Amino acid sequence: MSITSLNNDDTATQQAISSVYGQVKPTRHMFGLVNDALCQHGIFINVEAGAKIDTPVRIVNMASQNVDAHTRVVVKVAEGASATVIEQGFGDTESLTTAFAEYDLADDAHLEHYRFAMFTGKAKQLGGSHFKLHNRTTLNSTMVGYGSELSRLDVDI
Repeated sequence: MSITSLNNDDTATQQAISSVYGQVKPTRHMFGLVNDALCQHGIFINVEAGAKIDTPVRIVNMASQNVDAHTRVVVKVAEGASATVIEQGFGDTESLTTAFAEYDLADDAHLEHYRFAMFTGKAKQLGGSHFKLHNRTTLNSTMVGYGSELSRLDVDI
């Protein structure tokens, strides 16, 4: 398994990112389009074919200042591989966050997915978890969110 920034300069990594980034999330989501245009930070998780990753990958986004943040998580789980990804976001300060994730699960892949959108108070959080499933893929996804001044989470499978 490899975890890298979306800004990685390696050509092969950029090709792998491009095969998922913007290919899974539908274009009909207005806030997703905002994230497309303003995404500043993100990570790419690539799980190689046949890999069985037992340790969960935990991604934390904390809204702690009066700033906007636009992030993206891109995950590619290759054929026969399995992994667990935990997305956790939290904060209560006046902020605007768009946080979108795209998952491409190849044939016979398995993903345990958890998303905790624990924003409260004046935090404004708009996000989405989008999954592309191939043949005989299994996905177990649990999403939990608190209410804040504005909170929205779109899900597409």
